[in-house]
Amino acid sequence: SFHEISPTLLMKPASPTDLDGRRILYDLAHGEPWTYDYSTLIGDLIAAGAVITENYTYPVTPAVLEGYDVLWANCCGYTNWTFAELNAVLDWMNAGGAVFVQGENSPATSGLAGIFNILYLSGNYTSGVTTSIFPHPISAGVDEVYINGSYSYLGAAPGSDTVVLDNWDQVHVVAHEQDGGKMVIVADDDFIDWTIANADNRLFANNILSWLAAPAYSAVPWLSEIPITATLPGHSSLEVVVNFDASNLAAG
Repeated sequence: SFHEISPTLLMKPASPTDLDGRRILYDLAHGEPWTYDYSTLIGDLIAAGAVITENYTYPVTPAVLEGYDVLWANCCGYTNWTFAELNAVLDWMNAGGAVFVQGENSPATSGLAGIFNILYLSGNYTSGVTTSIFPHPISAGVDEVYINGSYSYLGAAPGSDTVVLDNWDQVHVVAHEQDGGKMVIVADDDFIDWTIANADNRLFANNILSWLAAPAYSAVPWLSEIPITATLPGHSSLEVVVNFDASNLAAG
């Protein structure tokens, strides 16, 4: 079968259909804050078709993650992720899962970010609006981001996309895609109810969850192949026809 990887530079704001039927697991097993602190964002996600489930099960195992598209962990949980839990999350991401890490350095956030060698670092205190935003699907349509107030910034690993810098030019938001899995790390609590209404934070948050929930690999309906299967003897060849049907595609 043919598959394509979603283009990294596809500048498309989130649409309501992006989350239809997607399952998001909001972790509470590591001491994170209750979901009501994020009622605005969660309301948007549910309205877009997502299903939000709270997880109280510790430790997190493959069985806990099974069937979910996104794992969401927030600051400031007080329980570290164990090595076995992180291995379970990595295996799940290798099978197409995605992780959303949101908030300052804490046991609930730093361990997950470390799966892709993205580190929380202590830096200059930053707050207020930043316009240092770089092209990525999660930043589509976002002109500025309001930072609530943080002493943390991120050390991005090779292969990570830096999406937002704070006002000290410290890395504030990182997106990473590897082996079929995705992760977005935000170094402050930018999407809690009392900050998500500022500037473009709400659009930014919805873009992030839509990008994470979209499969890294998807079917390509405009390609077909004839024949689908064949068996060839050695030292022989077979003509294969690949059809590209652009009749229902937008121009460009």
